[in-house]
Amino acid sequence: MPPRSCPDTACVADNLVDCGSWGGPAGYSGFRLPTLNELYGQFVIGSITTNANAGLMPEKLRGIEAGIDVDLAGKTTLSATLFYNMLENAITNVTLNAAMRQRQNVDAIIAKGLEVTADSKFSDFILSASYADADSKVSAHGPAVSTRIC
Repeated sequence: MPPRSCPDTACVADNLVDCGSWGGPAGYSGFRLPTLNELYGQFVIGSITTNANAGLMPEKLRGIEAGIDVDLAGKTTLSATLFYNMLENAITNVTLNAAMRQRQNVDAIIAKGLEVTADSKFSDFILSASYADADSKVSAHGPAVSTRIC
């Protein structure tokens, strides 16, 4: 689908602002099979052993995103994209006790957020800045364990 532009009546005089375009929402899906290491490999780091799991299921991803681009006077471009992703059967290391972990499927990981980018063209260089705000939550059965990383 070609990008859509706003009507000329909404644009600023003298074409200082190109009203931009948006690609409309895009949906996608995919999957990832467990690796041989996740299925059959064991490793030890310090006193913690992480066991493989031959019963792992494939991860399945479903997502949607939509974005907009706005050109300001031909020198600066602003872009914003909203996204929502659900990763079902996500493969992760689950703590069983103080010295033992195992690779397991968790119910789902949901990630949603916003990405913003600004690019400005100068005579000899381009200045770019980006910001991403993502909120991710893990949905899993079993006891909750705090994994906050500072």
